[in-house]
Amino acid sequence: MPDWMQTLLTVAIILAALYLIVVVIEVIAVLTLSQVNFAILILPVVIALLFRRELLRQPFRALMMLLLSLAVSAGMAVSYQSQYGNQYNSYKGPFGFLERNIEENTDSEAYDRTTGEIRRTAAIKYWWKQHGMDDPAPFLIGHGLGSSRYGAVMGTQALKNPVFRIDRNAAAVYLWEIGLLGLASFIGFLLAAARLAARLSMDVRLGVSERAVLAAIAPMLLIQPIVAFYDKQLSGVPAGQMLLMLMAGQILFSARRAATRSAQSAREKKPRVANTRSSGEMLPA
Repeated sequence: MPDWMQTLLTVAIILAALYLIVVVIEVIAVLTLSQVNFAILILPVVIALLFRRELLRQPFRALMMLLLSLAVSAGMAVSYQSQYGNQYNSYKGPFGFLERNIEENTDSEAYDRTTGEIRRTAAIKYWWKQHGMDDPAPFLIGHGLGSSRYGAVMGTQALKNPVFRIDRNAAAVYLWEIGLLGLASFIGFLLAAARLAARLSMDVRLGVSERAVLAAIAPMLLIQPIVAFYDKQLSGVPAGQMLLMLMAGQILFSARRAATRSAQSAREKKPRVANTRSSGEMLPA
């Protein structure tokens, strides 16, 4: 390789690395300034899932990446505390607000009758109290799509629960609308799609860029069941639903492409049978 080409390649690699660093910093800044404290807790999990193969092969790198992710989370916590310090002055240390936030969101009895706000765990517990096998149809398959909807057009179950909103997160919405079987099926779909994406990311019949996309999709789908119990992104945000459909479509497209290329390769390797009969040979009756 000529010297000028090697220099150009080195410069391109450095610029790509700098661009990646800038993108990571921008994402962390956006998450911090937008008060998404859930990202502080989920970031180490996402990094571990994304680089799971490398972490298992190289334990030392795994430890370093874990420490790096914890350091980034700690930095986000400190930035969060500085940004919203007036709201969390009563908390002890930069992680005090996280401890308080976890306590509030895991409190199964916490709700506010004046604002209609109900905690995430309390929303699931309230659904459980309202259903049972004495009336199996709503318990297993729900009350129908839109039954927990609030707005200009109210759902049937939303009208029956005017004190506080029952659509606290996507998991609660799915339990009310499609029941326990529907929620279990949805989570099963996410896990199966993540498994297929992870398997296709190692398929040599696909291109490198396509496998990289699939490798990123797998951990994104794995954390969606956790996200479903946190907010309403999967049930009430069109952007989140569109992203999920695009990821599922990419997985199906890649699976079909891999199967097609495998069939083409099998046809090309199949030996051709030569016709050795002469033109005047009589065929058996």
